[in-house]
Amino acid sequence: MSSVDDITTGLYLLASQALPSLCAQHHLAHDLPSDIYVPQYTHKQTKVLEAKRLKVLSTLLEQKGVSWWDVFESSEIGKERATIVSNFVPADSRVLDVGCGRGFFSFACTKKSRQVVSLDMMDGKERRGWWAEFQRTLRLLKVGRKVFGTRGSAASLPFRNGTFDVIASVHAIRNFQSVVELRAFIDEALRALKEGGRLILVESDFEAGDCRAYAEFYRLRTTIGWELRLPTSAELVKWLSRAGFTRISEEVVDTGLKYAPVYFPFDPALLKGMEREYKIAASLLKGKGERHPPISVITATR
Repeated sequence: MSSVDDITTGLYLLASQALPSLCAQHHLAHDLPSDIYVPQYTHKQTKVLEAKRLKVLSTLLEQKGVSWWDVFESSEIGKERATIVSNFVPADSRVLDVGCGRGFFSFACTKKSRQVVSLDMMDGKERRGWWAEFQRTLRLLKVGRKVFGTRGSAASLPFRNGTFDVIASVHAIRNFQSVVELRAFIDEALRALKEGGRLILVESDFEAGDCRAYAEFYRLRTTIGWELRLPTSAELVKWLSRAGFTRISEEVVDTGLKYAPVYFPFDPALLKGMEREYKIAASLLKGKGERHPPISVITATR
């Protein structure tokens, strides 16, 4: 039987999104907010909310027969990743998920792919212990036979030429160290793909939708050096073409994702001189909620 004692940070994020819909499906009353982050909450209020969520989740897992996979599929993150897989990943393919992070895209691929290799550096204090959580999540979702995690650099993929049918980077470009690393990854992806294989690049499209709160927090993160400024779609297409990719196309997809991973609590040391900008971003998030921009999905063929 599943239990909240097993929960990982990633599964807690998914559960925070999934609980309202799971409660509705199982006729379980609750008073939980639909957003993951509630910026106006104090630290104490946030801890109270977390305890409420875990109590409701425990009831669903232990009394209603809900599985961790149900949590994944009912979350907006899970649904978004499933949409990407359904629309852009060929059946029975061998997939390399570059910059896999918590593994959400890798896990979604297991419904359609033959095998998934999840690659990430998983370094830095913000990601300490992520590999252990990744392995625990594999066990809880029962997809360990299809997904294999490995540490490695996107700029120097540790695989032979022509190894994969699909190489994807989903919401991960922003975590690259530089444009130089990104362009090196494009060259490496061309090398590691089979003839006719597909590269899939997914990132937020700030040109579409009313998502100013998300955009403002993202701008702050790039300013303090936490994330890379995203290249435009036109820049990516140009780099892909120069590397040798063909049949390059872009599709903008709005999956209704609300989760805002760019939000972070105010830190006076990091944001010195940017207090006003942070206040504006937080007020926008409070007023509009955690609306995520539609995603830009660029595909290219080797």
